[in-house]
Amino acid sequence: MRPLFTLTKRLSVIAELVEKNSVVCDIGTDHALLPIWLVKKGITDKVIASDIIDGPLLNAEKNIKAYCCEDKITVVKSDGLKNVLKYEPTNIIIAGMGAETICEILSFSDYAKEKSPLLILQPMTRCEVLRKYLIQNGFSILSEQVLFEQGHHYVVLTARYLQEQRHYFDTANTKSEVLYELGGITNTYNDFLNYKKEKYLYSYNQIKQNSMDFDGKENKLNSLLEFINEIDKRLLEDKNG
Repeated sequence: MRPLFTLTKRLSVIAELVEKNSVVCDIGTDHALLPIWLVKKGITDKVIASDIIDGPLLNAEKNIKAYCCEDKITVVKSDGLKNVLKYEPTNIIIAGMGAETICEILSFSDYAKEKSPLLILQPMTRCEVLRKYLIQNGFSILSEQVLFEQGHHYVVLTARYLQEQRHYFDTANTKSEVLYELGGITNTYNDFLNYKKEKYLYSYNQIKQNSMDFDGKENKLNSLLEFINEIDKRLLEDKNG
């Protein structure tokens, strides 16, 4: 049997969030590396590896066979959650997709609300869209992590639908748009906050220097200033406070 591979940093962070002995569904599994790793490390013995495209599914099946995991990993062709809910997953991983796609997948059915599986989500773009969807649809955001890999920052968050909505960060005195943009990201992730601040400053200066007026210009500038000021506030906070 071939030696077990090493996961990328991004997949390693996701794997660490999987609950022991859970029924895991990996949406968009690609080569099924994450399901294989979870099984081989004894974290779970039941994984549904799904994808919508035949090519990745064939690759997944080859890898699963090569690592002798056929009895523990089920390969399913599925558009998002459509064909996997019958397996009643208790952990659902949706990673490596845009936030809009993740929101669309979650909105397919009421399963995530009725069964309250742990959602492990890693949007490639526009995390603010995902936070907004989760918060507005009653999900609780339980954690967020930021990692840097191959020139990109990635946010990995966990969420669950609870009877009483709660979040790991304070929402009481924070404007909604700031919540969506930054969630609970703190000065533990200085590099990421500075990266976001640079982006907001660039957009602010571009709009400010534009002599042309347009509807909502002032509101956009004020919104960007709110993000910048919030980041400055978080950067100054004592992480042990």
